[in-house]
Amino acid sequence: MGIGRRQNHRMSCFIYLLLGFASSTLVAQDNRIIIAEAVPFVKEEFVGVRFVLAPFFTQKVSGTIQSGLPSVLEIELTIRDEQNNRVAEFVVLRRISYNIWDEKYRLDSADTTLYFKSFTDLQKACLLLKSAPFVKLATFAIGENYKLHVRAGLKLISSLQTRKLAGWLDKSYQETETISSDESSSGFRLSLGALVSMFMGDSAEKTAKAGWQVFPFSLTGLQK
Repeated sequence: MGIGRRQNHRMSCFIYLLLGFASSTLVAQDNRIIIAEAVPFVKEEFVGVRFVLAPFFTQKVSGTIQSGLPSVLEIELTIRDEQNNRVAEFVVLRRISYNIWDEKYRLDSADTTLYFKSFTDLQKACLLLKSAPFVKLATFAIGENYKLHVRAGLKLISSLQTRKLAGWLDKSYQETETISSDESSSGFRLSLGALVSMFMGDSAEKTAKAGWQVFPFSLTGLQK
């Protein structure tokens, strides 16, 4: 067996292990997340929201992340006035991942990337989040009460993505025989990167979210 074929065999074995793990434990999992607190704050004449999440790192969620497969935390929020009119809305996204080569955990937002060596530190960071300031303070009327509607969920690997993996693996196995040993060695990492990207791509299954939770607040109670 040639070098390129042996390395492809190694990659195939690794991915089949991930495939079995994903299909047996992740697809049916309830990934809804409970918001323990949601408190609006003011920064430079704009309003954002701080969140405290109830612990959601079950054994299956932890196993997903530590296997190298990324997950996406999504928090939807809508502000409504006393007449239930929509005042503003926003979506908070955090990508949670683990680099199996560098042994570092990573938490990505739209403008920030945080790295952690400890899984415990990653968990703490994921439970204390805040949105970017997204609505002007002048939008709110003094003396009027408002309600913050929020719901959150975690997107893991789906059954559709699992089926896509099987086809990707077969195609990858056929093509690797034509790759030199040096290219195959670097291609092993590149292929895994493509694999992770594929898992985070489009899926027919939506993120499972908890029901809408409501947190009342007023302009006078906003924190700086």
